[in-house]
Amino acid sequence: MHLINKIEPYYTNFTLTKSKAEIIECEDCIATPGVAITPGFIDIHMHGHGGVDVNFISSEKDLVKLSTMLSEHSVTTFFQLQYRFP
Repeated sequence: MHLINKIEPYYTNFTLTKSKAEIIECEDCIATPGVAITPGFIDIHMHGHGGVDVNFISSEKDLVKLSTMLSEHSVTTFFQLQYRFP
């Protein structure tokens, strides 16, 4: 069993105004002393990365390659924007 900090942030008009922290017990935790855990980046507008253009993805392999390259830059979620010409 591990003890972890549970932090509850409170915002007013998109500004952090206070936070409440408490220590809770955790059964299924991974201890990471000295490591900061931060949220990943969500890219809401992208057309490709690293030579992979979402307009020309033709296989699952291309999508995996794109996802892998983005994850190396802390992108955890992305929305691919495609445009097609008739």
